Amino acid sequence: MSSTKPVAVAAAKCLASNGSDPGRFAFHKLIVSALRDASHALKAEKDRRQAAVLIAALVEQFPDWLMAAAGDLEESARPGVAMAAAQVLNREPRLTERARDFLSDWGGQG
Repeated sequence: MSSTKPVAVAAAKCLASNGSDPGRFAFHKLIVSALRDASHALKAEKDRRQAAVLIAALVEQFPDWLMAAAGDLEESARPGVAMAAAQVLNREPRLTERARDFLSDWGGQG
């Protein structure tokens, strides 16, 4: 999953750059959280929170980006995404309804 989109980087000056595709990055965060072992539980939780924030924003503003990223997922990654999506649903009570629906669709695919 190595796709990029143009982004603006603001610091002392504003410049154009390429950044990770946000939809793919959200799935990446879910996958990474599922792959982390118990000794990295805090990092896994942070990955899930970051994925939740991205998904909540994207499902409202750019749902096509999420759907495209979902379509590009390799079959072997889907169980990890399903597990992480279920964990996000259980641990993030303030998700928007659309984000919850999106993650629910994945959470049942384990």
